Amino acid sequence: MSLKCECGEKASYIWFDHNPDRLFPVCDRCLHKLIETFGEVNLDVYEIDDPDFLNALIKDVNEQFKWHDDKLRLIADWIKKKETSEE
Repeated sequence: MSLKCECGEKASYIWFDHNPDRLFPVCDRCLHKLIETFGEVNLDVYEIDDPDFLNALIKDVNEQFKWHDDKLRLIADWIKKKETSEE
């Protein structure tokens, strides 16, 4: 089973959209549209046929999860300090 792009074509890439965080399979044509819209350096795109594809994708997704986890921890610490200062 191959991944399909939203346009219905066979996907050759996975695009990691950071806003909101989600993964999209994209074909060559749709990737070129994304590059025209956002610029190549602003996209995290992984070629499905690349042997290191999964390793790179997992690494980047885990870094994003860690960033969110760190921010949640900071907020929880701030709330805890705020609550103890009000007592």
